[in-house]
Amino acid sequence: MTTNDHATGALVAAATAAGAAPSIHNTQPWHWRIIGGVAQLYGDDTRWLGVTDPDRRLLTLSCGAALQHASVALAAEGVTVDIERTDADGPPENSDPLATLTVTGTTAVTAAAMRHMQTIEVRHTDRRPLLDAPVPADAIDAMRIAANSYGIGWHVLGRDAMLELAAVTSRAQRDQIADDATRAELDAWTGGQGRTGAGVPDTAIPAESPQTTVPARDFGHVGTLSVSDAHDQQAVYAILYAPTDSPAYWLRGGEALSAIWLTAIEHNVALLPLSAAVEELSTRQVLRRLISDVGYPLIAVRLGIADPNSATPEHTPRLQPTQTVEVVD
Repeated sequence: MTTNDHATGALVAAATAAGAAPSIHNTQPWHWRIIGGVAQLYGDDTRWLGVTDPDRRLLTLSCGAALQHASVALAAEGVTVDIERTDADGPPENSDPLATLTVTGTTAVTAAAMRHMQTIEVRHTDRRPLLDAPVPADAIDAMRIAANSYGIGWHVLGRDAMLELAAVTSRAQRDQIADDATRAELDAWTGGQGRTGAGVPDTAIPAESPQTTVPARDFGHVGTLSVSDAHDQQAVYAILYAPTDSPAYWLRGGEALSAIWLTAIEHNVALLPLSAAVEELSTRQVLRRLISDVGYPLIAVRLGIADPNSATPEHTPRLQPTQTVEVVD
């Protein structure tokens, strides 16, 4: 096997592993194009929420999560790469890659790299309530460090700001459910509506509204995921933010979200992303005020301790690699 073949194989394996990354409504809106020792990451308009996400903000953030997953997979194989990210100022065009990964060599595989790879395999979204237990301070610090490593800010909300996040999230979701086009798009991606390998199945949607301070995503219908009557009194809410409101930082925001999620799991903390309030300009502006205008909100997250005695929800479906990874001879 030639060096080029080895590089191609490593990139294909990494792009395949990236298919497990989190994405808005599990749309998995990424496409990898691999030529020799180079992999290009593109957004995929066929899985773009054009109504909910008109400027491709969350599509790009989702692709950033896939990029971070691919980086983890490469590190676990001892493959080093150079990553060139988009520097676009406006909404990215599909003809331009969001990131280009070029294999540069090999390195020793660390225990941390293997641990991160194993964490990818167990990561999932859990919308159920949490235990009445505090989130360890060292876990919050580790997540802040992980976010900062991508140039992304990390702001933990106080009680008053948390309640304002709850109010603005409720408002955003009422607007979305009331809008016919947004509701139709939501229906198309939830409850198993013909999206084989993608979307949010009913098994991942609570059968009743969880008793949480900040409302979880309203999908417009109930699912089959059983929830307890527990609350989230000791949950921590935080906002990830960027220094500029640009595709370059939307991408990095996705990388940071993926990294803090893996970090949370490795500290036995459950993380739930909350994107509703960043999907509208007016509510996004409220979030900016909650972080004292120091940056531009990318996404909010809830952190807490999950009940270890509750069965883990089923993993959401995943597309086949042939649908997201293209190898050019």
